[in-house]
Amino acid sequence: MLRYNNTYPDRTFTARPAHVNEYIYGAPFMGQNNIGHQGKGPKKYKRSDNNILEEVCDLLMDDSEVDASNIEVSVQEGQVYLSGSVDDREMKRRAERILDQVSGIKDIRNLLLLKDTKMH
Repeated sequence: MLRYNNTYPDRTFTARPAHVNEYIYGAPFMGQNNIGHQGKGPKKYKRSDNNILEEVCDLLMDDSEVDASNIEVSVQEGQVYLSGSVDDREMKRRAERILDQVSGIKDIRNLLLLKDTKMH
């Protein structure tokens, strides 16, 4: 299979099958569709709310673009609730997007409010 190379438009390259890339690089090659088993836990496995809470809080605390000092996090049956206040809409959105990488979350309820930035 030949693919077009955007970096060097005058060249094409042969794409390797995914299993060859895994052998060479130790992980699926970027851009390859890999049907694997990541995310499939043992039967009846359910990640505890405490583990989810800890990972969520760590991710929010470690993010350089989110001030999590006024964010409250709670987890009930795999649903994460974010409440409190943040500086702007982008921070509100980012706080939710960060959590997409956490396994075991069924849903995210973003109840964050924007701080009133106007001085009265």
